[in-house]
Amino acid sequence: MKKCVNTLLFNYYRFYKNKLRSEDLILMVSKLNIDYYKLYELVEFITFSHRRRRAGHASKWVKLPKSKESWEKIFYVAGLMFGDGSSNFDRLTSSSETLIKEFEKGLAELGASTHIIDSKKQNVLDARVVGGLAAKRFFKYIFDFPNRGKARNLRLPEIVQIAPLRFTSAFIRGYFDADASVNVKQNRIEVSSASPMFLKQMKWLLLRFGITSQYREKIIKNTTYGVLYIKGRRNLERYLAHIGFVERTKLEKLKKIINKSKRGDIIVEKIPLSGDYIKRVRLIHAVTLSELGIPYFTVYEKNMERKF
Repeated sequence: MKKCVNTLLFNYYRFYKNKLRSEDLILMVSKLNIDYYKLYELVEFITFSHRRRRAGHASKWVKLPKSKESWEKIFYVAGLMFGDGSSNFDRLTSSSETLIKEFEKGLAELGASTHIIDSKKQNVLDARVVGGLAAKRFFKYIFDFPNRGKARNLRLPEIVQIAPLRFTSAFIRGYFDADASVNVKQNRIEVSSASPMFLKQMKWLLLRFGITSQYREKIIKNTTYGVLYIKGRRNLERYLAHIGFVERTKLEKLKKIINKSKRGDIIVEKIPLSGDYIKRVRLIHAVTLSELGIPYFTVYEKNMERKF
């Protein structure tokens, strides 16, 4: 490759050492007409360094995931961090040893590791990410992980929305393992967040698996929280089949409420239509309420909601 390219176009030191900045790689791709998929296979490690420093002086490198299995673990780690992680991807806090171990396995795919701190007073484990800025920035750029104010600034990453179902499922499983609970009394899975938009997006994401859910909002101390519910035997069965839990306690509770759920789905979708508009349409066509024969139509015309 070096013989085919005029190395004067690049920083020769980096080129000679096989350590290139992204702009050099882009230039090589354009000059040699290299396929991006082939380029990805050739890149072994990446890092992030200041532009005034050579890439060879970066403190830590991370491996690029090469297999579907590796990417699935990465998506699961991202889901865990969206649930119980701290801003800037610094650490994961959980009372579950199982989730901490899965977190370590996922980071190992990048060549990163964790430092575990056992807080016995609070009965939680604190897994701090070890690996310099490289691992943290990997998740920031790939999954749009927030640098600060994570609790109120979550948005569903675009890559999760368009990824193959296998990877999307892993992300949802990680998030629900970390943040969701299985309510045995009301036979439902529920999760709340101080980022309502994130759960609104999650509601539509679940439809990729044929899972319908219900979204509500509540205000606590002047802060709006979103709450998402999954209930109904068909929805719960689909969640178990396509997503599931790694956390065994939640998995066993899910199986229990599936066996208890006897009724089918209750699908409630709100369509924002103006009551004045639908009344005007009815009057234009000279149709009386009795002729229309739609239950609760007067409720809709008055901009009221039917109680289910």
